[in-house]
Amino acid sequence: MIFNACLGETLKRLDLMRESKAYRQTVAMPKDADRTKTFKALRQIYGFKDSAIQAYAIMCKNQAPQIGNHIDAHAPKKIASRVFAACNRYCIGEGDIATVGFCGEGSTSSAASTRRMR
Repeated sequence: MIFNACLGETLKRLDLMRESKAYRQTVAMPKDADRTKTFKALRQIYGFKDSAIQAYAIMCKNQAPQIGNHIDAHAPKKIASRVFAACNRYCIGEGDIATVGFCGEGSTSSAASTRRMR
């Protein structure tokens, strides 16, 4: 549930950022330090940052007592970081959307559980 919530929220924020007029103007700029600063500012404005997605994951954990009582505080942060890393690769063109997918119902293939199973 946390993976899917974070993924949906991250993709929503990415879409909002990409639809903005400022983003389109920034993409048209020549590659230099000003362009990088502008992209960083846009990520800040739209909350497309790892820390913002981690905060969202903690909020989801705390609002769902059926989940919050069964996982520690580090698992949602790790899941959110994995989701953000995948979406960031998609954002900068290093991956495609097929690599960023929603988990199925009852799936345990989250970031934290995969590590423990190995």
